[in-house]
Amino acid sequence: VHPSVRIGREIPGDKSTLLGLFVSSDPDTEPIEKGEIIAQVPWDLMIHPGNKYHHETFFSCRALKNIVEELKLGDQSKLAPYVRYLLTQNLDGIPGYWSEPAQEFFSFVLDDALPPFEEKWRHDYAMKWIKNCGGDPNIDPLERKAYFLAMSRDEDTLMVPIYDMANHSNDADKLNTLSYKPTSPGDFFQFVAARKILPGEQIYNSYNRCNYCSDADFELCETFSWNRTPDLFLEFGFVEDFPQTWRFEYEIDSSDDDDDDDGDDYPQISVIAFCLDKN
Repeated sequence: VHPSVRIGREIPGDKSTLLGLFVSSDPDTEPIEKGEIIAQVPWDLMIHPGNKYHHETFFSCRALKNIVEELKLGDQSKLAPYVRYLLTQNLDGIPGYWSEPAQEFFSFVLDDALPPFEEKWRHDYAMKWIKNCGGDPNIDPLERKAYFLAMSRDEDTLMVPIYDMANHSNDADKLNTLSYKPTSPGDFFQFVAARKILPGEQIYNSYNRCNYCSDADFELCETFSWNRTPDLFLEFGFVEDFPQTWRFEYEIDSSDDDDDDDGDDYPQISVIAFCLDKN
């Protein structure tokens, strides 16, 4: 970890402010220069899918099972400090983690007409973890926590300490980092300054750098990070600041179009996609 990094609250000592990564404002603190490594995390300090890791794999049952295993080990885990940190994380902002009555109300408000659409959040845990990964059908609380921790904190199939404490922004005035995943099992994860970061500044990451509203260099888009604003709400439990990325889908009534009636009754879908900027 770069010696100028401070881990803590936006306002030190004030628990009502955001927890994140900052460049210390202590006297004599050096800025982090463009290209310098903010954090380089060894393979053995990450929770990962082991030899099944692949640079371009974005979901892994093995990775999820390893998270569950580490959480169950608790203080006996070789990653105990990181595991303790994960176990303290509040997931109550994530719709898929809500109680059944809360999900019912959210579904009623959206009315299957507004994003995020229900199929993307209501049954995700049951389909991906229980059905596809063989998770406990009785909804084990620790397995459930592990699943939503992975959804909200992993970098594709990697749980990366320090890096996962950086908050999100796509604001060009704030976003100041790039990340580089391991190319193969055993390699480092690197978190790098994209510009000079001055003392007192927060260190930001983008959780959806490569969405279609982004002006990012798409050659650097090596992660599964093209999600839109509603997707970020589903995965992380917050509505991002501007710029935002939106996509709405709706069915077109084609009941009067009998010219090419071939007996198929497939709905026609129209899409409206747009970007919102603070200006």
